Amino acid sequence: MTKKNLIAAIFAAAVCVVSGQLSAQDVTSPKMKAAPTIDGKLDDWKGVATSIGMSDTSNIDDLKVENAYVTWDDKNLYVAVKVMDKKIVNDQPIERMQAADAVELRLVTKNINLGSFYRIVIAPTTKDGKPTFKLTERDANSKNETTVVSTTENTDKSGVKWALVKDDTSWTVEASIPLSLIALTAPAGKKIPFVLVVWDRDRTDINEWAEWNKRTESSSQKKKIDEWPSLILAE
Repeated sequence: MTKKNLIAAIFAAAVCVVSGQLSAQDVTSPKMKAAPTIDGKLDDWKGVATSIGMSDTSNIDDLKVENAYVTWDDKNLYVAVKVMDKKIVNDQPIERMQAADAVELRLVTKNINLGSFYRIVIAPTTKDGKPTFKLTERDANSKNETTVVSTTENTDKSGVKWALVKDDTSWTVEASIPLSLIALTAPAGKKIPFVLVVWDRDRTDINEWAEWNKRTESSSQKKKIDEWPSLILAE
């Protein structure tokens, strides 16, 4: 690359971040050589994958994603996210638990023309006072949603395993989702349109979400699914 082209590339990258939004960029998702222990600790992830870039949260009080990973093997998709957040607030029912503190991963694994995507949501608490895992399939046009898995137990008969760990300054989620639950076969080399969002709420006495701005995301969750960047499932 010439010096002129290098400068142009750096400038283009710099202007990609506007109003806290990241430009849509594909992310390489490496294959795990050994399955991580699903315990809410991220020791198994060091050196395995590069943390997914999230939008700027400097204008949002008490929210920062320290690490965000998505990897895979021949049986499962793996997700791990550590959120720096001192105040955990989620008084929503399970069907709306993404409307407060929660991690949400959206994936298009079927033909994109079908207009549906899978949504994995993990919340540190809900109206019932329990951490909860939910996997649904959602129609992007009608907004109709079908529940695949919804559980407060850390293991499920579906094969899902997940864990959530909280302390005074953060909460961490880790999950293993069988590929069969998200219609993902022969994963190696596939490009999966995706969006990762971490939602935040600190109060319930006022409508903090009037502008739906209490979040950080890998790309704009408001875009159409055919505009989402992709996870590239690399060997």
